[in-house]
Amino acid sequence: MKISEITEQMCRTELADADIKAICKSRGFSLSNARSPAVLESMLLSDVGLPSAFAGLERKEIIMLHFLKCREKPVDISVFEPLAEKGISRFGTFNQKYADLFKRIKLRLIRRGILVCASDPSRHDAKTKLERQVFGFPTQFHAELPSLFTSPAKLPGGGELNEPVIRAKLHQLTQPLPADASDRFAWGFSDGVLLMGADEFVTDTFSQWQKHRWASADGSSLFYDDSARARVSPMDAMNYAFSTLGSDEWIEPEEMKPIFKIFCRKGSKLNARQVLHQGWENACLVRQKENGKTWYRSAPPFADISARSRYGDFLDADEAGRIKVNLDTVPLRCLEAISQVSRFSVEDGVLTAFPDIIRMGRRHNAIGKSSLRKWLAETSNAFSKAFSTASQRWGRHLVHRNLLMAKVKNIGLKVSLEKTFKNGKVIFLPGDFIAFPESLLGQVESLVIQNGFAVKTIDQST
Repeated sequence: MKISEITEQMCRTELADADIKAICKSRGFSLSNARSPAVLESMLLSDVGLPSAFAGLERKEIIMLHFLKCREKPVDISVFEPLAEKGISRFGTFNQKYADLFKRIKLRLIRRGILVCASDPSRHDAKTKLERQVFGFPTQFHAELPSLFTSPAKLPGGGELNEPVIRAKLHQLTQPLPADASDRFAWGFSDGVLLMGADEFVTDTFSQWQKHRWASADGSSLFYDDSARARVSPMDAMNYAFSTLGSDEWIEPEEMKPIFKIFCRKGSKLNARQVLHQGWENACLVRQKENGKTWYRSAPPFADISARSRYGDFLDADEAGRIKVNLDTVPLRCLEAISQVSRFSVEDGVLTAFPDIIRMGRRHNAIGKSSLRKWLAETSNAFSKAFSTASQRWGRHLVHRNLLMAKVKNIGLKVSLEKTFKNGKVIFLPGDFIAFPESLLGQVESLVIQNGFAVKTIDQST
């Protein structure tokens, strides 16, 4: 059931008079207006009275509501086990196990007008009404939900990033380690194209490597799919928790303990202090130390190269016009941008980029009039000539076997295609046209349909 359906059914059939009176008192509704189910539903989903309703909640109840917000889907009564005052017995019937917990949820959350619940008719295998009961936290309430953290510190500055771990990984490019087939994030080159794992290097993959390294630091499982138990992984819990912090807010590890306990199935067994420290060691988090305490927040995203103008600090052109990359200082997004228009080699222990007209043509729209392109053209004669040639040839001729073309006018669909096929296999041409290998037809058509558009085919092969 959708949360809107749960709300409608609750207001029409689930609530007793005593429940309606309690909701009206908590939220400040007119009881006479609430006699109409449609009016009650409308009032319930408004923001009227929410601050006072939230104000009386316990800390663990606030965290549970944040979990429901993070989860975004209705849940059954078992999800609320961390709120049980005496724990849940392993013995007895379903109703015997959860009856007291349901009473608490009804009193503390439903009658406050914060949580909605109803019996899900699709749960045919459930024997009792309580087993069929589903609960939801309406999205209309999310903006008023109190902070996930009780006392985040407000500290100036960007904090300390463990930059050496990033640089050490980059230096593996010029100091190849023995091949390891099990390493999904090993560096490699394919005809000069920079790879990370099996795919062309992008900063998103580098971020995945950081989190993978963090997750495997001490054998603790920070990644797992626990959707069957309506729980989230510790990594997802941290991603959500840190996303709620303000721009100058920081937390200490103790604040994560109750969040792990409620969000994650095995959360109570996690050592929050150790987990967050390992997050810092892998440059996923930044930290500050103040008054004997260590405070954390998410590391900022890799800087956009458009904000960097002093490319000479980490790039240098040799006499042949090839670009020498300083792996001690190059921003990752800059390395990604260079790789999109170049091919690489390692010469005398230095990562060296040389221009590639074909790759420049594929990224013609993306690199456009960027500051990096301007710097490369002004600094390297080889890159200048390559950019000029690519611009002259771009869009004029396209000769390829088993190649299909399509016209895409909708801007939103273009953006979706660019994000999905950022590996260069789909080429964007003038006049709203795209070109792609015939082998991608199924994927392209599927994406078009998912975005709500129809596929029209014209056969001009004869």
